Amino acid sequence: SVDEQLDEGKQFLYFGAVPLARGTHAVTLVLDGQTLGPGSGGPPEPIGPLVLSPTSAEDPPLRRLPAARARELCGKRLDWIEAVR
Repeated sequence: SVDEQLDEGKQFLYFGAVPLARGTHAVTLVLDGQTLGPGSGGPPEPIGPLVLSPTSAEDPPLRRLPAARARELCGKRLDWIEAVR
């Protein structure tokens, strides 16, 4: 469950990890009533999409390279490149 989180900029909210066996599963998404918690006072907004992803996608590997090896990053599919002095 997710509680007391603001959904700034329509970002995804992390609900947690659940081990699933192979096969078909039913998923139910329930929106409880308003509380005194942050973000609860406004009108309800549409919920979705619900995204399920493998846990291996949660922590992608971080590569650190010296500037002299920057060309090794060319042609790669990367989410982020940061140059630090």
